[in-house]
Amino acid sequence: DFAQNGCFHGVFPLDFVSLDKPYRRSDGPGKPLSAKRVDRRVLRFHLGAMYDVPPTRTATALEVFLAFLRQGLTAFGGPAAHVGYFRRDFVEKRGWLSESAFADLVALCHFLPGPSSSQMGMAIGLRQAGLAGALAAFAGFTLPAATAMIAFALFIPDITARIGDGWLHGLKIAAAAVVLQA
Repeated sequence: DFAQNGCFHGVFPLDFVSLDKPYRRSDGPGKPLSAKRVDRRVLRFHLGAMYDVPPTRTATALEVFLAFLRQGLTAFGGPAAHVGYFRRDFVEKRGWLSESAFADLVALCHFLPGPSSSQMGMAIGLRQAGLAGALAAFAGFTLPAATAMIAFALFIPDITARIGDGWLHGLKIAAAAVVLQA
């Protein structure tokens, strides 16, 4: 689909990629730029993996929401750690994506600005249940963290006044241990 239309199922157009015109690239440090042609067969093979194999089963938006809510409640660490959790859950356990489709999705999401885990979640939700699935994945994955942060911000003055701030130091140490473990 990308090689023919210049977009992933109409999600975003990539006008800057021309399949018929040469593109410019660097041959390495200190070497001049050279013109090469895009090989349509390689481009079609490489960038088409996301949709080469249809999902083994589609999911409803509710199923997507619950799957990502579970991820949002249990996944610790940053986007790099979340990618590993997503692979285990959505490739190995649920079979929503093939290994090659997941690899292409990781590459695409690392290329785009912003947190790759949120982008991956929305893309997986979009693939499984359409736009409603993308929104469900985003809400399910971010809702637990957003709720916890808002509650923490609201109640931290009361908690600190009652029991001191030693527990806050303990939380910082626990957070460092979780990041190191991931």
